[in-house]
Amino acid sequence: MAIVQPLSGKSSKTTAKIAHVLIISSSDTLRKRITQCLDNDNHIQIEFKPSSSDAVISIQRRSPDVIVLDVDGVTDPNWLATINRLRRIDRHAMIVMLSASSDRHNVKDYTDGLARGASDFLSVPAITDSSSAKKAFDWKLNALIHSLAVARRQLGTSPKPVGESVKQLGRRVLSAGETPVLRPYGKATPKAVAIVSSTGGPRALIAVLSVLPRDMNVPIFITQHMPGGFTTSLAQNITSKTDWQCHEGVDGMEVLPGYIYLAPGGYHMELETGSPYHRIRITDTAPENFCKPSAEPMLRSLIGVYGGNILLTVLTGMGADGLAGATQLANAGGTVIAQDQATSVVWGMPGSVAANGLCSAIKPIDAMAREIAQIVQGRAHKP
Repeated sequence: MAIVQPLSGKSSKTTAKIAHVLIISSSDTLRKRITQCLDNDNHIQIEFKPSSSDAVISIQRRSPDVIVLDVDGVTDPNWLATINRLRRIDRHAMIVMLSASSDRHNVKDYTDGLARGASDFLSVPAITDSSSAKKAFDWKLNALIHSLAVARRQLGTSPKPVGESVKQLGRRVLSAGETPVLRPYGKATPKAVAIVSSTGGPRALIAVLSVLPRDMNVPIFITQHMPGGFTTSLAQNITSKTDWQCHEGVDGMEVLPGYIYLAPGGYHMELETGSPYHRIRITDTAPENFCKPSAEPMLRSLIGVYGGNILLTVLTGMGADGLAGATQLANAGGTVIAQDQATSVVWGMPGSVAANGLCSAIKPIDAMAREIAQIVQGRAHKP
């Protein structure tokens, strides 16, 4: 299939590009920005469509590996309905929402887009943003497209392989047919539960927490990769759709058992020792693994407070954020479990801890809550 010519007029590279990415946007500025970010990658084929109607025609001919939806630059006024329509046509569609708007009043809509089946949301840096912010966006968009394309191909909807960029993001990946090596569960009963997630995480979190027993007498700490402003809506969703009370982390907040604490978007969340209660600490230090919030500061601080008496649950997500913390926790005698590949949108984060032999269990999403409860209640079985 011929690639739509980039706006720069350069010749296409269809013979080398094998991951089909459909960009739905009528914005010349965003088209140029995405082309600059992706066009030098020999594993990516870019196609542009100005509206969902044009995109639908293209999708009906050939399902793309990834769909990038510019929610500011589409001619359709109801882009949430566009997500519904794309998912009806292709229930496995991997959709990334992009927005260059600095106006956060649409955060609820973006969160709704994730609930309707979009895989992730990225905020496009402004011209005045720092070079590091622009570099982080380029890296994440490129890596996200590769990861989603890999996940899409694993569903068996496309015949050709895609360049596997996950190998660049974690220390080790599992080869085809390789079974992860499981380690024994930690001997101590966890005093805290940590959950880390990224791409596909909001839906996975609701799926786990909505059936997780409310009587667990431990605090739960969550790092979900999200931009600033988005985690407020996520915390509200968790509270309204589960039996749990979820608080977006605030500096100095006391930590109580039986509550959930969510890292605020754009900041790192840590825990510091306090009396009679430990307290949340919010920091504005540099991103780690191109992520802010990152799982690593949270996990380091939790281990500093609780030692190895922690259960870490790694859900769907791109990259390998949390791998260093999982390694430290496993070495301290804690327990690490991960979502399985079949139910993950992207098996990057859970795959990295599985491949490095850190997991005591690897479970589908619908079995994760039961596994967490059994471990916290000291009833985990041997692998």
